[in-house]
Amino acid sequence: MLESEKILRFEIITEIRKKVPNCFTSNGQFIGSSVTKNNANELKVVITKNNIDKVIIEDITLGYLFRSNLLTQNFKDQVNLVFDFFFTD
Repeated sequence: MLESEKILRFEIITEIRKKVPNCFTSNGQFIGSSVTKNNANELKVVITKNNIDKVIIEDITLGYLFRSNLLTQNFKDQVNLVFDFFFTD
């Protein structure tokens, strides 16, 4: 991978990291409203177009839930919802 490709990939992942919180409601529910679903649909385009894999999305999702004190008992369910949404056609 060229240095310029690495920089571009880093920028894309940084952008995804900024947008993931917009896909959750304030209580940590993934696509729990029409607004968060629209945000997730927009993010899905970025993830798909740039071939971002599940490991990166899992890391970003768990990091967000942890930093937001939303890493509750059902965090695995939330991660599975994220995977189903972003990686299923």
